[in-house]
Formats: sequence, structure tokens, C-alpha cells
Amino acid sequence: MYKHLALALLLAACGDDSVHHLPDAPPPPDGSADAATSGPVTLTITLDGQGVAAHDVYFQAANGTLVAKVVTDAAGVASAVMEPGGFVTTVNPFGGKRQAEDVRTFAGVKPGDHLKLHDSTGITGISVTFTAPTDPTATSYEVYSSCGYMQNLSAGGSGATPTGTIYLDGCGGTADFLIQTLDSGGLPSKFVYKSGVNVADQGVIDLSTETYASPVPTVALTWNNVPAAYTDVQFRSVLASTRGRIFDSLQSAQITAGTGTTTIPRPSVTNGLAITTTEPFPTNGVARLAVVDWAPAASTITVDLANAFLGVYTATPVVSPATRMVTWTSGAGLAPDFAWATVSASRTDTATTTTTYWDWQIVMPYSSTTFTLPALATGIDQFNLIATDTADVRELITAKVPGGYDAVRAEILSSTGPETFAAGATGRIVFETLENLAVGRAAPTTRGPAPWAVRRTARLAR
Repeated sequence: MYKHLALALLLAACGDDSVHHLPDAPPPPDGSADAATSGPVTLTITLDGQGVAAHDVYFQAANGTLVAKVVTDAAGVASAVMEPGGFVTTVNPFGGKRQAEDVRTFAGVKPGDHLKLHDSTGITGISVTFTAPTDPTATSYEVYSSCGYMQNLSAGGSGATPTGTIYLDGCGGTADFLIQTLDSGGLPSKFVYKSGVNVADQGVIDLSTETYASPVPTVALTWNNVPAAYTDVQFRSVLASTRGRIFDSLQSAQITAGTGTTTIPRPSVTNGLAITTTEPFPTNGVARLAVVDWAPAASTITVDLANAFLGVYTATPVVSPATRMVTWTSGAGLAPDFAWATVSASRTDTATTTTTYWDWQIVMPYSSTTFTLPALATGIDQFNLIATDTADVRELITAKVPGGYDAVRAEILSSTGPETFAAGATGRIVFETLENLAVGRAAPTTRGPAPWAVRRTARLAR
């Protein structure tokens, strides 16, 4: 299985170098937890793989009653016995505030849950000296790996040895590499794939004796049953090895009468998995829809979009601070499994004119296009919205995933995208995000991996 596969949709021209690992398959629906009247619910907080100790975690029942306030131990673990349907909240799990306080809530938890919050400082990467085989006709060399983004090596003139420093993150000591050369027209020319390469910081990776294959294979993609509202699709074609994402390419295809076809060059990877993320256009200006399909790599890919989408948002979500309610409208479509919202709020103290900002991320089972933020317990109740607060919805994601909310609840508030939960040899994830970030705040927030927000392009995160 593809244990390290993690897809993320990111802002245009932006990246996320966080490392995210994927289980072989989603756990089965939590039937035993549903049946239990009570049982342990655990939250583990880690930063760069190390437990965040001495941090407060609030466990509350569905009616808001405080079950327990527990301080994380040296491993970053806190646990309490709960009944189904409660919620777990912590504030600033990865340290002090930056421009805004960071509130995170798991709602609809069940006995037996082991929830996780993990993050990276982004300074855990390594650098290596990398040498590729020489291709006398190449004008540049693209190096892809299972634990790094695409990086270029200079051709250095005809016949010169292509070498340089590349950067990797989260390899675990071993990585897979794919090298693709480009000809004078900037088109893919040759490629070589090498798996199971040992890597170490400041080490040397010499693949100069490997042999290129030529030409680069092509993949034919077809979209069928595209709704009439859409005239083209933007898509990300990704190739993954068992260690993670190897190759990805952002493309588009025109749609005529519900059908579109295109052919793209794509190198081959031993036992590769092909992941195709499809976004239809034009949008309605409020929401963006996406469908993620994965299957063993093949020379043809067919994406059937008949009845594939969630009900598209038809109005920007709004927050009522006085009632703590978030409301939006949606058209007809598939029912989501869960909703993930980030509410950005601010409050000004009239006496001191000091303004406090906070972002509240909450994930919950989907029930309707309205939900009420829970009442937080004493100790963190300053983050409960009141009528005089300013608040907007920074992001709203709804998604349908294999295994439903039970399968993703544990790690969702640390994920960088719904595709993080792609599991098994084949499958489909359908999700929806807001077209644009909410505006109107006096100060922006920049913290941790933002939820899947306003994704203009699709890209795999390691």
C-alpha cells in the first residue's frame, strides 16, 4: 500500500513542505465506539515528532459540560473518559500565538478515539549532492523524489555531468528518485527511475551510471458526463511510488458536450499509483469542487463525473456572533461526510483599545448547512463569540471520503488536504472549498498548515 501518500491542494505559487503519512486503508466504521456508553478519548500533540508536554486539553460532553481538563504528559498525550458526541478543544497546541490565537476543536468524538495534532517547524530537511546520468541532448534535468519537490539540475553545457545540491524532507533514510530530461523545446525527452536509494544529510547520491529510457510514455485522459455548466477541467496528474509522491503535472482540458480528452507525457514508476484530481470550471464565484480518483498507473485514465459532486455552495458562509451560528446555502448533490470550518474572530477592549484575534478550526460530522459553535469551558471561554465580536468564515470544507468521518476524525486537523485520506488501491474523494478567503479582518493570520483553503492549484505534499 501507499503508506506515505498525501495529497494537498495549495494556493497558487505557494507550497507546504509538511510531512504527512498515510495509513494503508481507513479504519472500519467505529461500531464498537457507537455501542459504548463511555470510554477513553485521547489526544496526542506532537511538534517535529516530539510530544508537546504540559499543555491543557479540554474534554467536554455534547451539552458543553466539562468532563475533564487534562494536561498533556511528556509524550504529548492527554486522555479522558467520555460518552459519544462530545468535543475536545485545545488552544495554541504548537506554542505561543503569532498574529492570532489558534483554537482547535474535534466535535462528534467517540469513545476509543485517538485524536492527533501534529506539526513541523519546517527545519527538519536535509541536503544532498546529487548527480544524474548525462543526456547530451538535454537542456535541463528535472529531479523528483518521494520526499521532496521537483528540483532542477543545470545541464552545464553539452555532455557536462549534471550535478548539484537538492533538498529532501521526511525520507526516513530511503527515497525513490525520478529524473526527467527536457529537450531544446522544453519538452520531456528521457527518464530514469531508481527506487530504494539510501539518503543522509550532506550525503552524496550518484546515479550517473543509470540508463535513460526514451521516449517518455504518454497517458490518455478522458472525462465523461461532465455537467453542462462546465466548459473545461483543470487537473493534476500525479504518480506515486510506495514511498510517496514522485511526479506531478498540472494541466487542463476542454469539455465539449460533457466530454473531454487530452494526452500528456508521464514517466513510468515501478508499481506506481496514479492520482487524478479534477476541478471543473468555470466556478460560480463562491465555491470550488474537486474529485480525486486513484488507481494503479495505466496508459489510459477515464474519469466519470456523473453525479460525482457535492452540492455546490451558492452563498458565502456567514457567522452570527450573537448566536455562534455559521450558515451557508448549497445546491443539490452528494451528501458530505464532514464539515471543517475556520472562523476568524476579533474583539476590541474599549477600555484599552487592544484587539485580540483568534482562529477557531472545528471539524464535525456533516448534518446540514448550519451549525453552532460549541460553548467552550471555563479557562478557554474567552474564545466564545459574543455579539460585539467581528467574525467571518475563513474557510469551509465539506468532503465525502472512504470510511466517512470515523475514518478521518483522528488526524483531520493536522492534514493539508482531503486527499490525505486517499487509501487503498482504488477510490474516490469528493470535496468542496470556498473560492476566496473571507476578508474584512484588521490583521491576517499565518500559522501552521492552514486547512485546505482556496486551492487554486493541486500539488502533492510529502
